[in-house]
Parts: sequence; C-alpha cells; structure tokens
Amino acid sequence: MTFSVLGDSISTFQGTSDVDFKVHYPASNSDVSALSDMWWDIFAKKTGWKMVCNDSFSGARVTPTGKYPAWSSFVSDRRISLLQGDAAIVFGGTNDLGMLQYTIPYQLFHDTYQELIAKVRRQMPDAELYFCTPLRRLREGFDQKNNEGWSQHQLQDTIRTLVEDAMLKDERIHLFDLATIPVTGLLSDGLHPNRKGMVAIADFMVRHLGT
Repeated sequence: MTFSVLGDSISTFQGTSDVDFKVHYPASNSDVSALSDMWWDIFAKKTGWKMVCNDSFSGARVTPTGKYPAWSSFVSDRRISLLQGDAAIVFGGTNDLGMLQYTIPYQLFHDTYQELIAKVRRQMPDAELYFCTPLRRLREGFDQKNNEGWSQHQLQDTIRTLVEDAMLKDERIHLFDLATIPVTGLLSDGLHPNRKGMVAIADFMVRHLGT
C-alpha cells in the first residue's frame, strides 16, 4: 500500500518535500531530530505501507491566505497534483485559525475545506482518503476566539462534520479525529508534536485505520 501526505509543519522533515517547500523539522526546540521520529515513518513501519510523496509545507493553510504564497495552500493545483498512491492522509487546518494576524472569515475556511475534499478525490479517484482533525493547540484556549470570532473548537468541529458528511457518500473517505488525542506532554511548543506526540499520532492512525 502506497500513500501520500498532504500536510503542514507537523508533517515536514528536511529533504522529504520539494526543495522550495518550507520545513519545520528537525527543530532546535524539539527532540524530533531524525526522519524515524516522524509520525508518517512510524505509521509506515507499523502498517507496512510506503510513503511515496510528502506534500507538506510548514505554515501552509488550507485556504490561499496568510503570509505564504497562494500556491502553498492545500487547495492549490500544484500541491494537489503531487498526490499519488493508494491512499492519502490530509493533515492540516490549524494555521488557518491564526489568532491575531492573517485571520479569515469562518465561512471561507468552511467552504475551502469542502473544496479540498472534492479536489483530493478528483486527483485520486480510486484512493483511500484520510482527513485529520488538527491536534488541540495549547497556545490558546480551546474556545478562545480569533480576530474573526471563531475558535479551534469550531475549526476541529467543522473538519469533523465536513468529512463525516463526505463519508456518507463515499466509503473510501475516512476521518482520523486527532483532536481527541490528549496532548498534554506531547507538544514541544504548544503546537508541534515532540517525539512522544509523533508516536501518539501514528498509533492513533493505526488503531483507526479503515474506520
């Protein structure tokens, strides 16, 4: 089984994505220092799957907004076109929330994530698609609202609802509800997973594979 990852900083590692993609790991403030520490490598070893594309850009948003080029967004044709294999794991959305800067209307995120599901399916018509709710952030309160008036609670619930709706029409769409993982002790900076966090993500995915 081969798979692609469509992600943000949590899924980046130096040398595994296109050369002009911004990466986060390895990071000086984290014990995630080797490729074998990444959640997708742990997942691959536990399942026997092979990652054939790491389409991850640090800071990327689902929406073509924020401080990085629009082509870095999850819905950009460039990034969508890179996806290949028998499955894709889509893990992002937390950057769209923002808090004080580059905030966007809630409806824009909702509509763009819905578009994302459709575009990934068109790119990979026969693949198993796994969409993830973002990990809970500890940098802000769960119900703390950003400058546009929505919170990480709404962010996660929106992805959950849109994916569950898509699952009713497509049996090869699945949800990895990573927002249910208790993250205390699993984040190096309130947002990015440490080594234990990477293991927790991979273990969760393995347990919920195919559901």
